[in-house]
Amino acid sequence: MAARLLAAGFAVTTPTYMGPPGSGQSSKIANQIAVAGAVVGTSEALAFANAAGLDAPLFLDAVSKGAAGSRVMDIFGERMLNREFVSGGAVRYIIKDLGMALETEEGPEGAKALPGAAIFRQMFSAMASNGDGDLGMHALITVVERLNGIRNAILSLSLQKTSEEESGTGARMAAAGSLGLLQVPSFTASRPAARRALFAVRASAADATKDSVLKAFREKRALKIISGLQNFDRSSVASVVSAADKGGATHVDIACDQDLVKLALELTSLPICVSSVDPSAFHSAVEAGAKMIEIGNYDSFYDTGIEFSSEKILKLTRETRGMLPDITLSVTVPHTLSLPDQVRLAELLEEEGADIIQTEGGKCSSPTNPGVLGLIEKATPTLAAAYSISRAVSIPVMCASGLSSVTAPMAVTAGAAGVGVGSAVNKLNDVVAMVAEVKSIAEALGLPSRNVPNNLRTVHH
Repeated sequence: MAARLLAAGFAVTTPTYMGPPGSGQSSKIANQIAVAGAVVGTSEALAFANAAGLDAPLFLDAVSKGAAGSRVMDIFGERMLNREFVSGGAVRYIIKDLGMALETEEGPEGAKALPGAAIFRQMFSAMASNGDGDLGMHALITVVERLNGIRNAILSLSLQKTSEEESGTGARMAAAGSLGLLQVPSFTASRPAARRALFAVRASAADATKDSVLKAFREKRALKIISGLQNFDRSSVASVVSAADKGGATHVDIACDQDLVKLALELTSLPICVSSVDPSAFHSAVEAGAKMIEIGNYDSFYDTGIEFSSEKILKLTRETRGMLPDITLSVTVPHTLSLPDQVRLAELLEEEGADIIQTEGGKCSSPTNPGVLGLIEKATPTLAAAYSISRAVSIPVMCASGLSSVTAPMAVTAGAAGVGVGSAVNKLNDVVAMVAEVKSIAEALGLPSRNVPNNLRTVHH
């Protein structure tokens, strides 16, 4: 008989026959989706009530008797207010169950889209990332509080206390205030797990933002203007960002620095991409407003003799994805690898969760002819990479390095979903010339024209 207990933390006294083999498991998963939604709703309601200055116990008592009331609220509401998080079904189990719901193959017997379950799972995963995987699922209220910057939230340490008493380390416990509770650390503190949790929750509610970032790539018309991984000069970055915005680009790529991100956001509404080869550097830039991150722009390292192997790139990608699982991630495949090795690396990067593969090659090419022929010669390595990689992966390929208004359309014809242009723009000393160059490339790609002010020589920065 396919009978199952349907809820973690709920006592079902009478087994219920749900159907043929497998029906009990499906019933449990469906139940957990409903429970998760109720826990999220109760957590957000109580966090909001507290933040609004309401008498939380009075509020809970009042709403529990109306339409907002639920078995979840009855069981977990007071525990949330009293910070009693040890009992109630460890959160790691509901993460597993929601994951099973989302991983079920699509078919006539299953739902094809569960956006709520996906968001709920990300929120519970944030708890686990913060080291709270053994707490009850109702401790989710701490994630909501932290996400909203509620600094005076308090977290019961009874689970840690039990563990420390068993190991004889209870002396390490600290008493804070008359309740013997500790304040939850700020998410801006130097706790990597806590910071990862914050970004996981934010990202779970930002799928629409990710879609907007990738829209131009899916339409095969992306144009990213690159200021340079090592370019931290505010005046130079401001000029490049303004040129990208006024010239008709779809994205702008700057060095990974939160102050530069804030500067860029003052100058454009284009999605901001930040580049680095240090995964830990991305957090502050994303927090400042970057919508896309790039492991790449290796050109500045080649002159010093530093090269990046496939293993190194994969390691950086895994570390970055572990920290920021939902942000739009572009990874550059080094031109120093042979073309077959570039293709294989691109395939592995797709498996590791990269959203975009970027090619390069301009610096390894030495044109022998001037003019248009020289421009084509210079772009040949990156065009070849874009052609080969785009036929090996299903994610968008961005062709970059050595491109111009002459060769940008060739990149799209070769299979690229967009182009990245750096030195053709950022080497210019005049913002008007930068705008003209961006506009020329945008028009070559068929991007819509923008009205450009007559005087762009003064850039605010």
